[in-house]
Amino acid sequence: MAQSVSREGPQRLGRDLFAGATAAVTAVAVLHPIDTLKTKIHLERGNRKEIRRLAALVLSCRGISQLYKGFHIIVLGSAFASAVRLAFFEHLKRHFVAELKEEKRTFGYTACSCFAGLASSLIYVPFESVKQRVQSGLYSSAIHCIRDGWRQRGFRSFYLGWTATLVRDLPFTVIELTLYECFKDLLRRKRNQEHSAMSQFSPLESMLIGCLAASIGGFLTCPLDVVKTRVMTSPFGRDGVPLRNIHWVILDMTKKEGISGFFRGVLPRVVQLGLMGSLFFTTFETCKNGWDKHS
Repeated sequence: MAQSVSREGPQRLGRDLFAGATAAVTAVAVLHPIDTLKTKIHLERGNRKEIRRLAALVLSCRGISQLYKGFHIIVLGSAFASAVRLAFFEHLKRHFVAELKEEKRTFGYTACSCFAGLASSLIYVPFESVKQRVQSGLYSSAIHCIRDGWRQRGFRSFYLGWTATLVRDLPFTVIELTLYECFKDLLRRKRNQEHSAMSQFSPLESMLIGCLAASIGGFLTCPLDVVKTRVMTSPFGRDGVPLRNIHWVILDMTKKEGISGFFRGVLPRVVQLGLMGSLFFTTFETCKNGWDKHS
């Protein structure tokens, strides 16, 4: 019995790492073109309506390769970061949330997702920074971007916009994972099941609650995403210091674009994250269920 328990931890860790990486690769591979369009919208100025802006950007992208700019670098980063985030979250959830009373579980999910988001950001930010500079057209390739960044600022160049990314991604991670787990608890109560980490959900159930959780999180954090994009795509000055920081971007956008500027790309962001949440959590739960079935 003791040997069985000792094996359970590594098996679950391997399961969560595999499921998180597989889910991230699947979602990013399918939805990367929307992310490219969203990045371009964030960098635009003017007051064109969202649908017209989207149509113009789609027409300006000549060929599918333009929509998949930066794909190879972000799919690698997403795989590693999602594996760490979900494995970290599931481990904390099993050890600290499962035994909590029902009214305290939401706080437990929030705390676990916060720690998981912090851990994964250290892996994800360098990949995201390179991807967005390639998507925005500042560099023709990821290799060119990495070489130039290393030459100008060294290792720090890969964490340009880390604070802005954390300000955006940590609230999104907390909102998404907390809502997802709360929705699962509601579904369990509807089924009259006990709270259990082993409770399984159908692909349709995972798709619907994943879409809802990610869409809400995406809408609420859109302003943070716009600010992060503009900070990450800031050109370097002569001394290697970025010309724009969070404070400068917020003041400049407020003065020149108003509140609407902070919601540029909200439509593709909500669509992208809603679909990504559907694909991600459906794949994640399916991989977990398959692993448990064969192990």
